[in-house]
Amino acid sequence: MKASLLLLAIANLVVGIAHNGTAPEGCKKLSSDSDWPPLAEWRAAMPEVEVHKQTAKAKHPDYVLQAESYKDVSAAVKFCAKNSIRLVIIASGHDFLGRNDGPSGLTLDVSLLKGVRVLESFTPTAQGAERPLKKANVIVPVPGRQAAVTFGVGVPAQQLHNAVYPSKLLTIGAAHGSVSVAGGWGLTGGHGPLTHKYGLGVDQFLEFKVVTADGEIKVANDAVNQDLFWALRGGGGSTFGVVVEATVKAYPNERITAADFFITTKGSPYSDGLWSAYTYFTSQMPSMVKAGVSGYFYIQPNSISTLMIHPGDIAGTAKTAAFWKPHLDKMASFQGMNAANLTIFNYGSYKHYFDAHFGSVDDIPDEGCVSGMKQRIKRHGPGGDMMSPTPNGAIPLDSRLLGAEHLQSPVLKEAWMKASPGIQGHLVANPDLKVGNTSVLPAWRKAYVHMIGTRVGNWTSVDSLRRLAPEMGAYANEAFYASANWKTEFWGENYDMLSKIKTRYDPNFVFWTTPGINADFMEVKEGGRLCRVANGGTSNLPPKNDNQNIGSGGGGAINSAGFGTAPKGKSGCA
Repeated sequence: MKASLLLLAIANLVVGIAHNGTAPEGCKKLSSDSDWPPLAEWRAAMPEVEVHKQTAKAKHPDYVLQAESYKDVSAAVKFCAKNSIRLVIIASGHDFLGRNDGPSGLTLDVSLLKGVRVLESFTPTAQGAERPLKKANVIVPVPGRQAAVTFGVGVPAQQLHNAVYPSKLLTIGAAHGSVSVAGGWGLTGGHGPLTHKYGLGVDQFLEFKVVTADGEIKVANDAVNQDLFWALRGGGGSTFGVVVEATVKAYPNERITAADFFITTKGSPYSDGLWSAYTYFTSQMPSMVKAGVSGYFYIQPNSISTLMIHPGDIAGTAKTAAFWKPHLDKMASFQGMNAANLTIFNYGSYKHYFDAHFGSVDDIPDEGCVSGMKQRIKRHGPGGDMMSPTPNGAIPLDSRLLGAEHLQSPVLKEAWMKASPGIQGHLVANPDLKVGNTSVLPAWRKAYVHMIGTRVGNWTSVDSLRRLAPEMGAYANEAFYASANWKTEFWGENYDMLSKIKTRYDPNFVFWTTPGINADFMEVKEGGRLCRVANGGTSNLPPKNDNQNIGSGGGGAINSAGFGTAPKGKSGCA
């Protein structure tokens, strides 16, 4: 490591002599600037800082620090603020918009900040919750009392499921086990298999500990720093500070029935009958949510497939089969459609359902599985412990939220037919839920489904859904990065207040991400340098990202719903 750092220092010195200039005022420094901090200063502030490995396909920040403590995070933020260094934050590495990478500065990796403490209840205080434990404790939930769990930001969804399972509890996370709950997923909205029942990711948070631009660790909850607490629940990750710890609600564990159906056509691809069946199916989704059902659904050239779930009181083979029979009979009645194939799996706990359908990060016993499919294991990423997350998922997406009036519109079929082929659907929201005041896009509170298309290959956009639902907006984590009117598209009426809070806590843009709050106060200039702009805050389009690896092969693409093929030889709930 010392040899590589010495070589980098020599290279920086040579480039610095050739450049012989300082960073322009209002701009982040580059390693070619003469005022770039020497290696000794980096190591004095962050002894464990390392050279960021570069490849022929990818250009990353100059240095990387894997924080092992909250003090490490504070030191990194202070150093970048003092020296005007570009700061990139990564938790688990999942970001379709490529905001967890950059071409210069420092990558701050918070994936090692772990630990879990399970709580019988939570009361917000100025001091904040007790720190997480290295090994999660076990509690006996008190009936009628809201349980909670405090954990480090490096704990991904599935590890959190595992930690609370012995206490007969469950938590809300993404439909992908390695996604950080308190990272960008939860800070921007956060949808998953049970968000229709318990609320979005933003609705789960009871408290944050966050390192703000001054390098100080602040507690944010309903008792202290309420403005920051509000902004963090929907305003986006890497924007107001670095979350190092969070406390979320935990719920009594419950059994899950999964209903997977597959229905095919007899005729040509994307036939009229297929679209008619799909339109009927999606038009019934408001009533499905009211019945307690959620899930994921896909349309392919000659088929419709789903992964739907029935939790708690509506679980069970007989109830599930009875629920789906009229819907599947109706879909099969359209011209050219075959009868549907319905497969039902029962699980004694949410954890076992999740492990079986989305991939396990550990080997688990078969207990809890009444009947089910083979357990999947984690499909990608640098090891089950997430020791070295890499940027994944940099791929152009497009999306739209739809409410009841849109799903029952007389022009819905036409809108589906004009949308991207292979569009993915997520039945994950519920307008009838009573949730607290957060800064998430208000359209989520009217929506039932979140639809995704991609702008890759022959796939185009979801413009037809924009025309169907012009007032709704899109989920900022899975949206088109160049969306017009992006502030209202992604944050609606909450944007102006979020902008003021961003200015209050980070006036000098220690944290910058795009699309993000006040992103257009900065711009990327030639050479990848990030600089302030004179007319900030006026752009109709979000500024271009400085991540040079998007589309270059420097990052991987993942399926948004977390579906994948299970590796052979691994079995579990079978």
